[in-house]
Amino acid sequence: MSYLVITGDKHIRPKEPYCSSILKVLDWFLESEYNHEDNIYFSLGDETEESINKGAVNDYLLSFYSKLKMKKKYILKGNHDESRDHGCNLDIFNSDSSVEVIHEYAVMNFGVSQCLLLPYIYPKDGRTMEDIYSNSLSYKETFDYCLGHVFDETKQFSKNQSICDLSGLNIKQRLFGHDHGFDLDKGGNYLGSMHPNSNTEKNKNAFFYVIDLETGEGKAVPIPRFLNFYDVMYPDKLPIFEEPYQVLRIIDYVDREATIRLYTEQMLSQNKGFYKRRMERKKLAQTLENVDIANDTKLTLKQHLVNYFQHKKVDSKVSDIINKAVEKRGIV
Repeated sequence: MSYLVITGDKHIRPKEPYCSSILKVLDWFLESEYNHEDNIYFSLGDETEESINKGAVNDYLLSFYSKLKMKKKYILKGNHDESRDHGCNLDIFNSDSSVEVIHEYAVMNFGVSQCLLLPYIYPKDGRTMEDIYSNSLSYKETFDYCLGHVFDETKQFSKNQSICDLSGLNIKQRLFGHDHGFDLDKGGNYLGSMHPNSNTEKNKNAFFYVIDLETGEGKAVPIPRFLNFYDVMYPDKLPIFEEPYQVLRIIDYVDREATIRLYTEQMLSQNKGFYKRRMERKKLAQTLENVDIANDTKLTLKQHLVNYFQHKKVDSKVSDIINKAVEKRGIV
């Protein structure tokens, strides 16, 4: 059997742990049964995070395509692949005849399936992509699939939001990138990204999609989760993580340096690096919760802290960190 193998956004970038994680996803994909010379590869765009890249990012992208065994490879241009200031990063494939970049809307047949292709395009001749795709696509035929990098009318959450209204076209199945959430299982149109790129994709499962070239039937194929996002309430001990990479949000820390040391040690004990996306400091008023200073003015603030730690049975390591932080601020 031969397939059209479709993947969503990659967003390769140098920042860790996102770089190492997406490279593990791509290595896994290269080892999958679908990386076969009889298949055709199709990317829905946003290969990299930026439209201009130096050094390793483009090397990673070129290396991935060189290792694909599929006879033909297509890339649908996404909004991150091009900018008006820097041009199109996908020009790095100009010398590779096995890779075709799709810059303009087109119709192509893959096996028995007729497909409408809608790349992301910047305004031209005074017309936006949304205007062109909503009002200038006058196809009368029925398409088996529409592969795009757009927000369609199902993604319009307000009257002012610009979308591509494709409701006037006859399309059996839409498969879009651009939006990172997979919703095909709920009757939606979005394949989603291959890899989480922000906390909004926390706990989401990733997929790619394959279409049988002989029958036109398609199915989603799950991708293992290599990265996830977690909220940690300081000073809670970190759980044992299953994924290779984690990005943490630390809530209610007291001393920044001590908190980073604490969780770096715990991550190292799992042979992992410590990566944070956000740290939120605990307010002193929260630290002194349930301590009624007004009714006992004879005690200093430091003595109230000691009573509070004893009442709450706070670990001595944690109380020492808080005491040092208080002393740094000259509070007695």
